[in-house]
Amino acid sequence: MCAAQDAAYANILSELRWGRVSSDALARLNSRVVELPSTSERTSTFFRPLVVATNKIRCAINKLMTFSVCTEMSLPLYEIRAEPNEKSRQIFQHIINANDDLTQRIPLRLYSFIGMPIIVTRKPPQLADLKATAYGTLGTIIGYYPPANEAESVQVESEDIVVTRLLKTPQLIFVRLHDCDRVLVPGFGAGVIEIPKISATLST
Repeated sequence: MCAAQDAAYANILSELRWGRVSSDALARLNSRVVELPSTSERTSTFFRPLVVATNKIRCAINKLMTFSVCTEMSLPLYEIRAEPNEKSRQIFQHIINANDDLTQRIPLRLYSFIGMPIIVTRKPPQLADLKATAYGTLGTIIGYYPPANEAESVQVESEDIVVTRLLKTPQLIFVRLHDCDRVLVPGFGAGVIEIPKISATLST
């Protein structure tokens, strides 16, 4: 199922990104889930989605798993906040701690750690012409620029774990793509890409 070839699917995905979803839309998506063949072994590489969720639920699941891994493995956990400009500062402060539907719009905090697995869902601009990544490409966070351990930060306690809150958004997040042995960005190792911070406009 490809959004470029299915207008109804593309529209549902667009609504999901902003936290707007109806029961009919979820039922339509779930009706397209491929059933696991009864002959498949448990070790098969056959994958299928388990649930279709809004941004709010997905971010909650990601946060839970990130905190669990860092607690179990004793890994440093970093909190990276979106950075408001002067025009959006009041809006930003209003919604960053909100618990209502406003929080379904976009994630305003990124919780991450070195070694965290990710899925590339958009092509970084500098790699668009190389066709090096596609939707669903797997990778691992290997660092930040400036380095997180050198950046200005504060320590905050959250859910029985100490979180390092970076006071400035990193300019770049470095990601090592899985199963990629060629140099994608000059000056970096094989399979390493740089994901820059993006700018967006908030409105209510």
